[in-house]
Amino acid sequence: MSELACIAEEASASAFLQVATRGASLSTHADLWRWLRDDVQALLPHELLLAAWGDFQSGEIQVDLVSSLPGLRTHECRAPRLMPLLNYLRDCWAAAQHTACRVDMHGNAELFGSATQAWSAGQSLAGMRSAVVHGSRDARTGGERIFAALSSQPQSEDGAPGMLRLLMPFIDLALRGMPSAPARHARFERGELDNLVGPLG
Repeated sequence: MSELACIAEEASASAFLQVATRGASLSTHADLWRWLRDDVQALLPHELLLAAWGDFQSGEIQVDLVSSLPGLRTHECRAPRLMPLLNYLRDCWAAAQHTACRVDMHGNAELFGSATQAWSAGQSLAGMRSAVVHGSRDARTGGERIFAALSSQPQSEDGAPGMLRLLMPFIDLALRGMPSAPARHARFERGELDNLVGPLG
């Protein structure tokens, strides 16, 4: 490895450690939103982080969204409406033998059918062009957790799946320690999150 390559690798490792250190201290949904918007963007560009967990076979799924896109808040996007997309992303992850993978999202409007026209958030989702997906399985319960970073730009970063794999434990730990979506909703209506301006990235 050349000297320049070694320097670049060390710089990249240092940047990740800084991001990971901040990620380990997340305690609120707003903290997670800021971390994804400010720190993670350079490592994993995206506009929407979608997390879903539960039994995908039965459809008993809970969802959390972290985004600045209009209408794409957890309390505005219930799992049943998102199930076609969630199942698609979960199936892509399973087809990749449960490893982190890139997913081409061109044509994803078909996953929503007529709901795309009737649902403003569906328009935003239909504009997503790429996703990076990873997940985990609970051998005891059979439950699965899926994490997807979606972008309106084609995903050209070869290291993106590996980066999501490294970042996923921090995202997962933060979400597990937060109150459920309905409890957060009351705070957000008072403007906690809506007052945070600027899209992810």
